[in-house]
Amino acid sequence: MHALPNYDFMVGIVVGKILLAALLGSSIFRNIALAAAGGAICLVYFQKGVTGLLQTAHLAIVDFATRSDFSKGVALGAFLALIVFGAYLKRQRQ
Repeated sequence: MHALPNYDFMVGIVVGKILLAALLGSSIFRNIALAAAGGAICLVYFQKGVTGLLQTAHLAIVDFATRSDFSKGVALGAFLALIVFGAYLKRQRQ
C-alpha cells in the first residue's frame, strides 16, 4: 500500500490547509470568501430559483462525497492546519 493513494488525496490536503489557514489567519480573506459565496448563492437563486439552489447543493455534496480520496485529503489538510495554527497561538501566548 502506498503512503499517498493518489493525486486527489495530495491536492485535497493542500486545498484544506490553504483554505483553513487563510480563513483562520486573515479577516480580509474571510470577508471576501463570504461575499463571494453570498454572491454565488444569489446568482443561482435569481437564475434558477429554489430548485436550482437545491440541485446545485445536491450536486456539490454528491460530487465531493464520490471523490473519497479528495475528501479525506481535505479533512487531513484542515486538521494539519488546525494543529499548526494551535501551536502558533500557544507560542504567541508565552
